[in-house]
Amino acid sequence: MVVAACLAAVSARAQQPTPTPERKGFEVLWERTIEMPADEDAAPWLATGGTAAFVAGAHVGLMAFNAAEDGAALWSSTHVSELPPVTAGDIVVTVADRSLVAVRQARDEVAWRADLDATPTRIVAMADRIAIIAGREIKTWDLHGAAGWHASLSGSPTTPVVAHAGIAYAGLDDGSLVAIDAATGIVRWRIPVESKLESLAVDGDRLYASAANGHLYSFESTRGAKIKWDYGKVRAIRAIGEPVADDRSVYFTLLDNVLYAFARGGGSERWHRALPNRPVTGPIVLDDSVIVALASGVLIEVRKDGRIRQPAAPPNLTLSPSLQSAVATADRRRVLTVTTTVDAKRRLTAWGAPPVK
Repeated sequence: MVVAACLAAVSARAQQPTPTPERKGFEVLWERTIEMPADEDAAPWLATGGTAAFVAGAHVGLMAFNAAEDGAALWSSTHVSELPPVTAGDIVVTVADRSLVAVRQARDEVAWRADLDATPTRIVAMADRIAIIAGREIKTWDLHGAAGWHASLSGSPTTPVVAHAGIAYAGLDDGSLVAIDAATGIVRWRIPVESKLESLAVDGDRLYASAANGHLYSFESTRGAKIKWDYGKVRAIRAIGEPVADDRSVYFTLLDNVLYAFARGGGSERWHRALPNRPVTGPIVLDDSVIVALASGVLIEVRKDGRIRQPAAPPNLTLSPSLQSAVATADRRRVLTVTTTVDAKRRLTAWGAPPVK
């Protein structure tokens, strides 16, 4: 009996799956030089859509790179953009000289264009529409270029306009938070907030925001938009960039150079992680980790339990770059950054998990 029991135990252990080894943290997969005029001071903007990355600037034509593979240049055009471009459907949208231009993501081909009667301050992908914001005014087009609704708000947006389930949300400079029907432009609700909102994210039935008073909020996204939690009552520190949520947590990067994870529903602090230097953007959530892009051009990858994933090797970045922007690819498997090196070169860099060998 004893022998049989021992053999059964050995057999059971043999049948257990071998634990998957912990993968190494993100590393540099490739870098590409962004060709720009020598006297251009401003860094280009970066957007992703489908399998491509798009770079554009006020004096730099729109360029497409293969973000899903090796970063090879796909096409380039003369379409400059005075604002950060946005992607939606199969188009990437730019604006210049009071003209909105939608270009096919797959090739340098104008899908449609629209003349503007005011100088916009931002372009927004809002559900199945493209919107431009000029002061308090919002004007929309569908993805085929047909003009949509036009609405006047009670104030100018101070946060990104974020959308979920056909409703768009924004914090305004009159001290309010507003919900707009993305199909009609009708204001569904508007509530006062105690301090001007500076960032905003939507995730299902919750809105997450940071304010100028250093408070971090969670609101209901339904009519009434009650405050569900307010972290500023514990400690008031202003945020950098936008918050982001997954099914358990909401993450903020704050001016004390710390990444915070809060329980999505109740707002209790789950963990925090000090960062080596200043974040440039808000956190980026991937399948199994959170990425923070630092001013030094380096990305820090943090597991969702708060532990840092160490890269296979320290990143060998070109000429001490400083970071301008960072975005995730559409498949959420890589993060792309635009940096400026000490010799004023602009670089597009892809970060991701090391290839399986």
